[in-house]
Amino acid sequence: MTTTGMIADAILAIRDNAYYCGNYVLVDGNYKMDVTVDHDLNVIFNRIEKRRSVNDYRTVSFIPDGFNMEELISFIKKYSLIKKEEIESAEELEEMMKEEIKSNEYNLKQINWAGTMAGY
Repeated sequence: MTTTGMIADAILAIRDNAYYCGNYVLVDGNYKMDVTVDHDLNVIFNRIEKRRSVNDYRTVSFIPDGFNMEELISFIKKYSLIKKEEIESAEELEEMMKEEIKSNEYNLKQINWAGTMAGY
C-alpha cells in the first residue's frame, strides 16, 4: 500500500461524492481502508483490511511500514474542505440567481401594470 495510491483513490472518492463528507472505501494494492469524513472534516478510520485472496480481506490492527497516515489525513481534510467551499459557492450562486429571477419577475409585473394604466 502506498500513500500516493490511497491519495489518488481519495481524490476519486471525494470528487464523485455529492457532498463534502461521507463514507469512503479507499483501495490500493493489497489494502483497503474504510474512512469517514464528518461534517467538521474529522477523518475517522473505521477499518484497515489486507487482501487474503481476490475478494477476501481481513481486518488488520496496524498501518503498513512506510505508509504516511498523516499525509493521507491532511490531504483528505484539504480536499474535503475544497469540496465544501465549492458546494457552498454553488449554493450562494443559486440563491443569488433565485433573487435575480424574483426581481425580474417583479419588474415585469410593474411594467405590465404601468402599461395597463397607460392604456397599452
